Amino acid sequence: MTTVILANMGSATSEAEMKSFLQRMFLDKAIIPAPYPVRLMLSCLISRTRYKKSWGKYKLIGGSPLVKSMNSIQQDLQMALGADYKVLNAYSYSEPQLTAYLKKEADNKTIVVPLYPQASISTTGSVETEVQNFTKKHKDSNIRITEDFYQNKAFINYWSELIQETLQKEKMQDAHLVFSAHSIPEKYVEKGDQYAKKVRASAKLIAEQLGLPYSVGFQSRIGKMKWVCPDTQELLHKLVKTEKKQLLLVPIAFVNENLETRYDLDIEIMPAVQKRYPDLHIARAIIPDSHPQLINCLKEKIHEIESI
Repeated sequence: MTTVILANMGSATSEAEMKSFLQRMFLDKAIIPAPYPVRLMLSCLISRTRYKKSWGKYKLIGGSPLVKSMNSIQQDLQMALGADYKVLNAYSYSEPQLTAYLKKEADNKTIVVPLYPQASISTTGSVETEVQNFTKKHKDSNIRITEDFYQNKAFINYWSELIQETLQKEKMQDAHLVFSAHSIPEKYVEKGDQYAKKVRASAKLIAEQLGLPYSVGFQSRIGKMKWVCPDTQELLHKLVKTEKKQLLLVPIAFVNENLETRYDLDIEIMPAVQKRYPDLHIARAIIPDSHPQLINCLKEKIHEIESI
């Protein structure tokens, strides 16, 4: 029996969980690269001062859809892999946590699949560190981690199909694609983080397959530090000024709908741009709970690491 653990960030399902979610997140060295005492102080401060506001955003979108989507992906992947595999979901900042499942499945051959298409220090890097810390303490464990899948053909087909469906639904004949991904601090890039480069590579492959013009932006910046640019909202304004009349937003760095798509894009960014340019036709590609092409992609990555 091989255990497959789908690893994701997780989400809160209540105001109390929102506080613990934020505390776990900002305690993570991948999020705040500082000594433990500093991270502990900041995580307590940030979680205490921000959890009510953050939960308010969750309420506005009807709660996070991430767990529902993860359950759908888990069930579909289980069916695709068959009875020789056991597929589980685990999260970095909410329950059930990744380390708990690593302990529970310690006797099995285990494959961890980070559900971040383009790896970053702050996402896949966090999962890798958690696995490495576990294997140092449990040297007999047999755990491997799949690589990211930003260039995987099934992943490119996944987004190509979703975009085509949205273009037909929205009756867009002359659309300009705007791929939007969560930004990362520039200092991560200086440390060798390839995330932004991989986001652009995914966007190029998808746009070329569709034969459509495109741009790439980055969203959801926090604080005053320098983040990877261009900012998605600023990019949208710039595109409208260059006579682009139809813009389709594509949240390329996610495989689940979440706060960054349903709040940052749908509630903050898109309405602000639409209000300023009433004649603009702007829409967004919605991420389904699961999709056959995504399942094919994950299945390929699992079989790929098994063959090594």
